[in-house]
Amino acid sequence: ARMAEARITGLLARLKAVPEELREEATIELEGIEQRHMPALSKAHRKARATVSPTSQQADELDTDYAASLNRLSATLEQMLDRSTALGRDRLQWQSLVIEERFPTASVEKDQA
Repeated sequence: ARMAEARITGLLARLKAVPEELREEATIELEGIEQRHMPALSKAHRKARATVSPTSQQADELDTDYAASLNRLSATLEQMLDRSTALGRDRLQWQSLVIEERFPTASVEKDQA
C-alpha cells in the first residue's frame, strides 16, 4: 500500500507541474481525486484497519484492497497525464506548422546550413 501511495503522490505532483491550460480537461477530475476520493479512501482504510489486529491476515487483506483502489486512481492519473502531454505536443506541432507556413524560406535556409 505504501508503494501505491508513493506512486499516487508522484503522479499528483507531475500533474500539478503540467501547465493548467494543458490539463484543463483533467482539472475537475484531479480535484475530485485529490480532495474527495483520496481522503475518503485513506480514512476508510484507517478505520477498517482499526477494527482488526495489525498483524492479522484481515489487516493484510485490507491493505491489499486499499492498494488496489490506489492503483485504480493511479491508472486514472496516468491517463490524465498522457492526455495532457499529448495536448502539449499537439499544440507545439500546430504552432510549428503555422511558423513553417508563414516563414517557409527560413526553414529552407536552415535545412541547407
